Amino acid sequence: MKTKIIILSMKDIFITLPLLNRISIDERLDLKKVFFLKERNSFKKKIKILFLLSFKDFFKLVLIFINSILKKKNNFKNVFSNNVNSYDLINTVNNLSPDIIVCINCPQILSEKTINAIKAPIFNFHPGDLPSFRGVLIPFFLLRQKEKKACISFHKIDKYIDKGQLINKKYISLSKKETFFSVYEKIFLSNESYNFIINSILHYSDIKIDIKDNISNYYNYPSIIEILRFRIGIR
Repeated sequence: MKTKIIILSMKDIFITLPLLNRISIDERLDLKKVFFLKERNSFKKKIKILFLLSFKDFFKLVLIFINSILKKKNNFKNVFSNNVNSYDLINTVNNLSPDIIVCINCPQILSEKTINAIKAPIFNFHPGDLPSFRGVLIPFFLLRQKEKKACISFHKIDKYIDKGQLINKKYISLSKKETFFSVYEKIFLSNESYNFIINSILHYSDIKIDIKDNISNYYNYPSIIEILRFRIGIR
């Protein structure tokens, strides 16, 4: 029997859509619907991300953009929503009766009321080693701190940001030539990461891991000054 899932995400043609299209044709899953949520303050965030891109990243993204224009429609049903905590979204989710709800690059925070109102368990795939790397734009901080490995963490969602029960995690080796975008690609689009994502969804109730690192750090959006210092090699 297929596992019925709903995904909460944002419409990103570079990372999210390729992953969602792959998930949608996986015979082990029944993707009922994808909710694309509006990102708040998106213009300022996109400007910062633009400064983080290398020339190699930029040209690769241009090619992906051109390809997305030529490509056919997505393989899955989707709907746009302005508010993840709206009654309409909660009601639609519950009526679809999924086995599990998964957040992948979800740009909005679920309220405690929403979490309690949704009948299915809700999980998140976070592009960082929890609890050490909570927050946003984790690949930037990995590169700035010259980390030798990235991580994708699978955790249950609760009222605190990136603090829900940790279910599973997967480490990915990084080379000295990594870029901001290449780290995101490795975390979400590599074959080893995809296998981890599917395995976590299918066996979320059976997997348990011990947390050895109790240090919790939260990383917020870096300032333009921090990004520029990083780009010119000043730590």
